[in-house]
Amino acid sequence: MTYLCSVPLNPLRSGAQRLLTNPQRMHAAVEGVLPPERSGRLLWRVDRHGAHANLLIVAPDPPTLDHLVEQAGWPDAPGGTPRVADLAPLLAQVATGREFEFRVRLNPVQRLPGTPESRGERKGHRTMRHQLDWFLARTTGTASSWGFSVGATGEPTVTVLERQHLRFLRKGSDRPVVLDVATFQGILTVTDPGALRRSLTAGIGTGKAYGCGLLTLASRRGHVVAR
Repeated sequence: MTYLCSVPLNPLRSGAQRLLTNPQRMHAAVEGVLPPERSGRLLWRVDRHGAHANLLIVAPDPPTLDHLVEQAGWPDAPGGTPRVADLAPLLAQVATGREFEFRVRLNPVQRLPGTPESRGERKGHRTMRHQLDWFLARTTGTASSWGFSVGATGEPTVTVLERQHLRFLRKGSDRPVVLDVATFQGILTVTDPGALRRSLTAGIGTGKAYGCGLLTLASRRGHVVAR
C-alpha cells in the first residue's frame, strides 16, 4: 500500500522556518516518519498558498507524523490535524485516456558533454523557457516514460506555477547543493496507466530527497482525489 499525507505547517514557528528554508533539514524530518527498515522510498513536497504552507508526503507504509506537528505544525489547533489517505482509490481511477488536473515540483536538468573516461555533469535549467521545454520534451505524444501527456507540442496544457534557485549545505559537507526547481501545473491525459501509477508512488525526475518528484492529481469534475 501507499499513503498520501498532508501536514499543515505554521510558517511563523521557528521550527517550521528551519525546515522551510533548508531542504536538507526537511529531508531529515520527513525521513523520520518511518523506521529505516521500510519497504520503499519517501517523497515530499511543500505547497505554499500565501501565508499558509502544507507538507505533502507519499509513504510506502503507515507514517508517524507527530514529530512534524510538534516541531513545525499546529498542535491542538483547529484544522491542524494531519491527514493520511490510502492512494489505492486514486490509483484505481487511472485509465488510458482519462484526464486529471496535476501538480508536480521538478528539478529540470541537462547532462553536459562528458569525456571517454567520465559522464558529463548535470546542470540545472535556469530559465522558465528552458524548464518548460524540458518538461514538454518528456510529456508530449504517447511515449512518455512518466505515463502521461500534456497535449500537442503547440498546445500544451501546462504552466510553470513557481520557480526557485536553491543553494544549501548537506550536513557534514562544505560543498553546497544547488538546485533549480520549477512547479508545473495543468491538465494531463493518461497514456500508460502502469507507468503513471509508478510515477505517483515512486516519483519522477531527480532531486527527490529535496522535495522534487511528488506528482499529485485531482479530478477535473472538482472532486479532489489526491492533491
